[in-house]
Amino acid sequence: MKSLLLLIIIFSVSFSCDPNTDSLNAKSNLAIQSKELKNDNLVDTNDKFKFISNFNDYQSLNDLINIESFKGNILYITIWTIFCDDCIQEFKYYRDLTKRYENESVIFIYLIDMMAMPGIIGKRDSIISEYQLVGYHMQMSSKFYNQITKIKNINFYKKPHFILLDRNGIIVDANADKPSSKNIIINSIDSLLNKFNEQNTIY
Repeated sequence: MKSLLLLIIIFSVSFSCDPNTDSLNAKSNLAIQSKELKNDNLVDTNDKFKFISNFNDYQSLNDLINIESFKGNILYITIWTIFCDDCIQEFKYYRDLTKRYENESVIFIYLIDMMAMPGIIGKRDSIISEYQLVGYHMQMSSKFYNQITKIKNINFYKKPHFILLDRNGIIVDANADKPSSKNIIINSIDSLLNKFNEQNTIY
């Protein structure tokens, strides 16, 4: 009887002192919180970098742009992958580009073609942090990826690839210019902003 009582006490103490308990509770609370975010399925890691959870819920670009937080905004989409030197080279230009539009109705979305391999998540997060990739990040499902490659007029031969949509969710350039083009992509985005402002000016 004493042995049984001792085992019960040891088990109780071990469970209550489990260092993973708080972590599990936090993950549970985060999952609950994500379901309450206006059906957006957005989980914020901080004010700058946001990750779209439940990526399997989005099977097409149309599904993605209908997220409530994206409606009414110009969307600049980057398609990339972890082991892509050209992607990393382009990321060096994002800080200035995102800074320029931080107070405008322009949202940067990063779609990653990510293999399920150990350490990939950490590598992804490290790149996002290092290059300050401000905006929304989502892993593409295979169905989503296949749909992207079939967009009308898209020349999707390699990564990174860029797509520009206006505030009505219409693709204005399925092969948009890259951030390193500097003034070229800036002029494209500014043109959409100016067009919208002109349409909504009251004379």
